[in-house]
Amino acid sequence: MQQLECVHLVQFFLFEAQSLRLDATSAIIAPNGAGKSALLDALQIVLLGGDRSRIRFNAQAGGSHRARTIRDYCLGVFRSGDEGRKRRTATTYISLVFRDTETGIPLTAGIALGASADQPEHRVHGLYLLPGVALELDEHLERSNGKELPLAWATFREHATRRCKDAGETPQLHPNAERFLRDLLLRLRAGPAVSPDLNAYRKAFLNALNLQRVEDVDLFVRTLVAEDRPTDIARFRALLESFRQIKEKIEQVRQRIDAAEHVERQYEKIAGQAIRAASARALAAEYARDLLQRAARPGRNRGGRRGERAGRYPPSPRRHPRRARHPARGAGARERSLAGQRRLRRTGAVRRTGWPRPRPPRAAEERPAARSALHRRAIPPARRA
Repeated sequence: MQQLECVHLVQFFLFEAQSLRLDATSAIIAPNGAGKSALLDALQIVLLGGDRSRIRFNAQAGGSHRARTIRDYCLGVFRSGDEGRKRRTATTYISLVFRDTETGIPLTAGIALGASADQPEHRVHGLYLLPGVALELDEHLERSNGKELPLAWATFREHATRRCKDAGETPQLHPNAERFLRDLLLRLRAGPAVSPDLNAYRKAFLNALNLQRVEDVDLFVRTLVAEDRPTDIARFRALLESFRQIKEKIEQVRQRIDAAEHVERQYEKIAGQAIRAASARALAAEYARDLLQRAARPGRNRGGRRGERAGRYPPSPRRHPRRARHPARGAGARERSLAGQRRLRRTGAVRRTGWPRPRPPRAAEERPAARSALHRRAIPPARRA
């Protein structure tokens, strides 16, 4: 929390150079005409950014913004006429020094004004926020010919900028009240999650200056504390109607999503059935092709494998692929080959299943003395000779 600990006034009303130290239990008690209202008006000028349309001087006495002006405060006007003015020209500084009660980091917020008796209005030299800096009264003044005079705005601005840089911060100098107040509220807010409302702040600040007796607490809260936000019935009904339409639209979208999911499931079923139907058609086509191939081979149907082995019918290409690829070899060659295989099987030279393999040599005493007639017939005449 930020706490106001010091107020510096330079050429403001009847104060030439004055500092007021405050703490959490400070109270301002003084007789009439001592300057209590002037002190509250000085706080107004800074905390409302010098905006004349928002400031109500001497508000606690029921005054209005026409009762006193910022120019009058700068020149020290306390009654009409030249004799009722403290100074003819003025360079006014109002600086408020805040300090964070948790971290102890200071913050100086203030305004620099100028006024002259020859000009009808005052001038705003600048609004400044100096984070990390607690200005002192002497930093607003300079000595010339043994007198204390306020610093020129350019000199003061350079000095404040240098002090901020020494503290490791960046000064914030604003030409208008709107930006100054927004940055000031961000600096003075209670926590980082709090978002200040500028309009609510202005209303609450002006109501706090109205130091009138409170007779009705409820009326005080409704008129001075609570924000004036009347209920717009037409807008409320329009919002209800828009919410109802949104609810109906959400229900329609949900129904469409359910219907789309149902269509997707049906499509998946149909796709699976189409795949199975295509597989069945492919199997039927293959089966029909096999039937046509068998019908084109009548010998296989009549004689079967025995007819093929006997050579009476052409062999099946699937059973004897080598013979099917060489149809030029006649039936006589096949018969001779089959007859030779039968003779070799009878002599024991080959097994029933397999190709011929060499027999191990016999000993001399195990060899037969003479060959049988069958063996002699199996051996060609050239080898018998």
